[in-house]
Amino acid sequence: MSTKEVQNKDNNPQTKSFLEYFIIIGGTTLGLLISLGILLNFNKFTLLHTYVPEKWDFDSKIILLSLIGSCIGGYLLFCVLSCGALRGVLGYYNPVGIVDPPSIDVFNKVLTNTKEQTLIFLPNLIYWTFKNSNENNKDDVLMFGSLFLFGRLLFLAGYFIGTLKGLQTLRLTGFVMTIAASVAVMQRNLGFNYI
Repeated sequence: MSTKEVQNKDNNPQTKSFLEYFIIIGGTTLGLLISLGILLNFNKFTLLHTYVPEKWDFDSKIILLSLIGSCIGGYLLFCVLSCGALRGVLGYYNPVGIVDPPSIDVFNKVLTNTKEQTLIFLPNLIYWTFKNSNENNKDDVLMFGSLFLFGRLLFLAGYFIGTLKGLQTLRLTGFVMTIAASVAVMQRNLGFNYI
């Protein structure tokens, strides 16, 4: 087999589309299964329940939402500082007019995506917490926030694995979990209580 035939075999569009299809289905399914597992079994995670206040009043809601917001902010800060540290270590001080190496590019893309997802998720969570949460479903505030944060962590890890190995399944899993958290809160805001 000639070199050209080997290159054509490796660039076979049918093979690539099957692999891409498999990655999309696998990552989406895994993300949905983990999300449903967390949403349906959250009451079994007793460690996290220590962060839910006993009394569910305005101040308690502010404290819990501040905790979730601080965790999201800490995650974003970690990404910013990691990106800056990599710029210093790798010598890419000025990002204008240059192509960043993959490690810096990953943090930039994760930052952008996380800001976009946070702008969808957090306002919905805040609205639901103040408008519709009560003593019976106060744990759900932390449940939605935990699902969102866990999805973001998987998204970051998956982005690095995808950059290094070319496998995007874990990245897609984290993305789906983040979307699931947003959809779960939005459906509650619309008056449904399916999740």
